[in-house]
Amino acid sequence: MNVPLPPRLARAALLAIPLLLGACRMTGPDYQRPALATPPDWRATPATAPAPAAPLDPTWWRLYADPTLDDLATRALAANQDLRKAVARLDEARSTLRAAVADSRPSATLSQTDTRSRTSANGRQDNNNNANGGGPALTRNNHRVTLDTSYEIDLWGRVRRSLENARAQLDAQDASTQTVLLTLTTDLARNYFDLRALDAELAVLDLTTALRRAALATYRDRVAVGLGVDADISRAETDLANAEADTFDVARRRARLETALAVLCGEPPATFRLPARSAPLALPPAVPPGLPSELLLRRPDIAEAERLAAAQSAAIGATKAGFLPTIKLTGSAGLESVELKDVFSWDSRLWSIGPSVSLPVFKGAANRANLQAVEARYDQAVAEYRRRALIAFREVEDALGDARAYADQAAAQARALDAARRTAAYYDQRLRGGLIGSLEAVDSQRSLLQAERAAVQTLGNRYAASVQLIKALGGGWLPAASAQPDRL
Repeated sequence: MNVPLPPRLARAALLAIPLLLGACRMTGPDYQRPALATPPDWRATPATAPAPAAPLDPTWWRLYADPTLDDLATRALAANQDLRKAVARLDEARSTLRAAVADSRPSATLSQTDTRSRTSANGRQDNNNNANGGGPALTRNNHRVTLDTSYEIDLWGRVRRSLENARAQLDAQDASTQTVLLTLTTDLARNYFDLRALDAELAVLDLTTALRRAALATYRDRVAVGLGVDADISRAETDLANAEADTFDVARRRARLETALAVLCGEPPATFRLPARSAPLALPPAVPPGLPSELLLRRPDIAEAERLAAAQSAAIGATKAGFLPTIKLTGSAGLESVELKDVFSWDSRLWSIGPSVSLPVFKGAANRANLQAVEARYDQAVAEYRRRALIAFREVEDALGDARAYADQAAAQARALDAARRTAAYYDQRLRGGLIGSLEAVDSQRSLLQAERAAVQTLGNRYAASVQLIKALGGGWLPAASAQPDRL
């Protein structure tokens, strides 16, 4: 309902507006970050003592000092389609905020109309309401140039709450982009290290295959001179076939990882190649986990959920303002004339100014239903924020537990590998002295290669756990002294 005000009342309203603006508060709740139950420390103790936490460069993968990984990350950041999509969404959110800011400011529209109209002689009436008594038809021109202005007085904070909502949505989209970036780089690193672990496993399998071929030849020679039985040959053939089957399976898995890396880098799998590397992997770097409370400052997915909750809180205030009157200052000034030559003369001027009041009277309880819906969306956003925090704590605990378990497993396998090497060296020395046959030496070498393959697999698992821990921590860590709670 638009209610035009009398001139005196309009002037009084104009004078009272600054006082009302200073006296009234914005509708809706002032946002407070939802409370979270944060554990004082991690249940899983790190495998190594945490180093002093320090800010991590966004290019966290450089911790691994692998030039090939650095190159793959550069290619992925430049061409990955998921990341490009996320950046485009961030640009969209920025544009939406700029539009919201523009809507909060005064608007002005310049328009020009030139019309020529004719009234019907049969449509006119005389003073006695008799048809056809009003004279002949009338043809006339009208030329009009006007500048119309409008500005909403944000008396109840609807505009400001809407801006809060748009800014929080932008922050949430920025955090979402960081989540995509973190997921991309950690997926890239994990696939890369899985591939390198398979390279090392293939090298061990190549030695295993060669050893079992030699063992098969030895068994055949022994059977040929009557020193063995056919079962020895069939057993050696079984061992060789198993080694070859393992080699084919590992090669298949490596090819799958290579195509996955191609997609992450935004390149066609058919043309993507990553040569095998024979050099063994070094131990992965230790990652200090920091404190659980710091996790809430690092994880971009948690920041996104928190900002979405803030946006829904602002939406409550904007919706509540819909129950209250909307006051706008409107003005119009321009020129109007029936003759084009007189449009820009002083006597052709026109203007109007004054406030307008719009008050919702009856909308079938739509405003109340909209408010309840917005409040429900806020409750959903808070629940999602707390859910993501719990998942983050679980992921860090799991990653720390995996890192510790794989470190213990590696220590046990290192002892087994050392014993296998000593055993193989012992039998090799006795073989060279002619004290034993070659079969005992072959068996000891087989045990050694099995221990080496198990050690390589565990090292690959340790790299995977290391990358997973970095992802669970949000890509890095912050010192307690420089933690900034206002980042969320």
